Amino acid sequence: MLANYVLLKLIGMSVLGALFHLCLKLDSKSKTAKAAKQEFSTKQYFFDEKFAIAANIIAQAIVLIWTPELVSNYPALEGWVLAINGMAGFSGSYLLSLAFGAASRKVNKMIDEKTN
Repeated sequence: MLANYVLLKLIGMSVLGALFHLCLKLDSKSKTAKAAKQEFSTKQYFFDEKFAIAANIIAQAIVLIWTPELVSNYPALEGWVLAINGMAGFSGSYLLSLAFGAASRKVNKMIDEKTN
């Protein structure tokens, strides 16, 4: 069963999924800020998004804890465990940043102020 997978491998896939989303989001926010002729600070982004990042870490932990139960109830998913954890990291990061993301609202507010 899940004994073939090392916990660190599952954590790594989750983290890689979240980092992939984070890189896409940082690139997007920096381009948006540049288009609005505003300064973009990665440090400020992490400060603004601290609750979304914390929620993402918690969501990844929930998936990691839930994985053994998922595989024991649905053995056919055993081959998909790494992909499930990777997608949980990515999609969890995406969905939680949509729900809790403060940086997007800040950048959009700056754009609205400049264009109006």
